[in-house]
Amino acid sequence: MVVLLLLLSILLTLFYFHQQPGHQQAVRGHPASTPAISPSVEQAAVTVDPTSDGIPVAPDFGGLSFEVSDSCKITNAAQQSPILLKLYDNLSPMVMRWGGASVNSTSWNPTGECSGTQISNTTIDQVLSLAKQVNSRVIWGINLQPSGANMFTDEASYAIQSGGPTLLAIEYGNEPNINDGSYSTFLSNWLAYDAAMKAKVSGAPIAGPVTCCADNTWVANFTRDEGSKISLITQHIYPAGVDDSSQSIAKLLSPSLVNSTIDSFDGLVSIGKAHNLPVEIGETNSIADGGTPGVSDTMASALWGLDYMLTAAEQGITRINFHGGLDANDSYTPISTYNNIPYARPLYYAMLAFRYAVPNGKIVPVTLNSSLNLRAFGVVNTDGKLRVILINKDLSNSARVHIDTTRTYTKASAIRLTAPSVTAKANSNTDSGGIMLGGRAVAADGSWSPAIIEQVSLNGSISSITVPAASAVVITYENGTGSLTPTFRPLVNPSKLTPSTIPAPTLFGSVPSPACLGNCPTLQASSSVGPSDTLTVAPSTAPTSANISNVLTLSTQPISSTNHSARGQPTAQPSKNPRFSLLGNHQKNCLDIGDHHRYYVGYK
Repeated sequence: MVVLLLLLSILLTLFYFHQQPGHQQAVRGHPASTPAISPSVEQAAVTVDPTSDGIPVAPDFGGLSFEVSDSCKITNAAQQSPILLKLYDNLSPMVMRWGGASVNSTSWNPTGECSGTQISNTTIDQVLSLAKQVNSRVIWGINLQPSGANMFTDEASYAIQSGGPTLLAIEYGNEPNINDGSYSTFLSNWLAYDAAMKAKVSGAPIAGPVTCCADNTWVANFTRDEGSKISLITQHIYPAGVDDSSQSIAKLLSPSLVNSTIDSFDGLVSIGKAHNLPVEIGETNSIADGGTPGVSDTMASALWGLDYMLTAAEQGITRINFHGGLDANDSYTPISTYNNIPYARPLYYAMLAFRYAVPNGKIVPVTLNSSLNLRAFGVVNTDGKLRVILINKDLSNSARVHIDTTRTYTKASAIRLTAPSVTAKANSNTDSGGIMLGGRAVAADGSWSPAIIEQVSLNGSISSITVPAASAVVITYENGTGSLTPTFRPLVNPSKLTPSTIPAPTLFGSVPSPACLGNCPTLQASSSVGPSDTLTVAPSTAPTSANISNVLTLSTQPISSTNHSARGQPTAQPSKNPRFSLLGNHQKNCLDIGDHHRYYVGYK
């Protein structure tokens, strides 16, 4: 009996250690670890470094890609449908890329009507008008033919001259590594277009090579040969491949797909850095050829899409454009139609969640320990808020995630991306299939705002939250005393001020009091201060009647770098920039800067 008990104990011990981190599948950069405490809820730990320099994310990071043959259909629909305009506007600013396989079949008739693959001045005008309406820029693709250089660069010239700053770049052709045979043939055609383009528009913004798929060989060769002639690398990626019998939700959400995607991104970014060029994934989606029904049009695509966007940003990709349109037969399109009324598909919710989580922010490092198919990202926004995004792609188990932000915040809240199941689909502008972001579906009129914002308990830098299977959450950490980016009211002809007479509300606008006591975000604002005016700082030990100009005078210099090594004698780095920043918190007539010494601030 004793021997049997001993054997049972050994078997249980071996089973326990088999469940430990070394036996869990991990996504690079997001390793697996902790054992489960129950069959349905597993523990996970996330550590964030919000003080890191991070990787900046472009404000127009998440955009859309369309077939150029759909340009008239889509622009006409947008003028007739406020819903479609609102759906686009929710994602702005963004880049709208027009190209796709249909660009290889276009013709150019400048005086023609807006009609399918016949491109005219009217076609381009309508595309540019739509972009301006929804605060977007345009990448415009032209047909790349051996004998078409003169004709199609006329089309490109019109787009550049009419577009101005709205026109981001011109692309020659579409996926030449698939459509144009050899690299040498493509390059010969491309150089003919480049010569014709230079003769018509000096410094035309060109993107390329507009190639496709996981193999970056053509990108490497092209940037080596002609990288100095382009302003942007564009490549197409469909991570899960083409629409065939191998596609499934499990494949779309698998860690192995994340790893192969990271390999593709890393290769492209390395090429871009070698030539000092940004990289845009000009056309992308889950599965090529319109996607796979039951996969690309389900909640799974929303989880994949949010992870995909954040992964791209984390790896240094400049922008991505999800391909689609308004065709209800395309499973992967972010926006579709039912009875000719536009509505948001699941992937659109991923784009909305990204816009909510990453407004003008930077991706910062996170460490994740979990045995689940869980992803974690950190973003610090320009408003000083930290956002942690957790995506649970596990289809069976919830995650109880313990988060260490490594600095103290006083307020945390969360919104969730949820659905009744991972197979849920949206069906119309009044039926989201139960898919919701922040407890609310995109409204029938195309608008969205969160309805449910959960409060998250904090214990210093530690918080915990449960993320159910097949769902995601965006947690926002902030100081809890309101915005730390006030609007400064300029002083007109400021006179010499003493600390006791500084009109704080006039000078500093609305700043919460009291605010944080350290590691405060920089308060940025513009002032009308002129070259002859001076910004002055005085320590609180100065008499209230003291002339503050004899303590410190900064000639329109930022004081965020003030050195407090000698109390009462701060110094600052010189700057010719008339913008200034204040690091600290405003209380009545004073400002707490850095080391918490109190300073009076004003003009003389």
